Amino acid sequence: MRINVLSHRAFDMWMQEFGFSDERLPDKDEAVISICCTPEIKHNYLEGHKHETDEHWFKEQHDNVLNVDFDDITTPTKSTQYGMSYGITDEQAESIVKFVLAHPDVENWYIHCRAGRCRSVAVGLFVKELMESKFNKQVNYRTTRFITYQNEFVAWKLRAALQRIENGSN
Repeated sequence: MRINVLSHRAFDMWMQEFGFSDERLPDKDEAVISICCTPEIKHNYLEGHKHETDEHWFKEQHDNVLNVDFDDITTPTKSTQYGMSYGITDEQAESIVKFVLAHPDVENWYIHCRAGRCRSVAVGLFVKELMESKFNKQVNYRTTRFITYQNEFVAWKLRAALQRIENGSN
């Protein structure tokens, strides 16, 4: 199994190269977790300040595609000069965990966030740990630029969500 943690730009290049779209999805042995920013930060910071976009490649949810929107912060919310930022919620963490648990036979994971550094690394490492421990998979894990730092808040939320799901208290 391979887990590919990518920046948004690298992810978009891969999806374009493979010819993927909402009409032509990745194979069933491939899964995507796409992490974008929340609308206010997307508008005020990315579009207004950096003159960049942050949109999901797949506009619709599909069986093997999960789109989530949360900002790269280490608290539930944070006021910034670009507006209110929102971290991963319990519901989003649970949706990620349930998505991963529903796809134990996926051979290629594509996980991205804007920079491919914090949010996506946390999700990628979670997928790696879960696949190794729960499904006894051999995992080839790689990140853009060999980044190993993860957003600890995202990692904590994912572990807590898994515990709630396993205990049946979600």
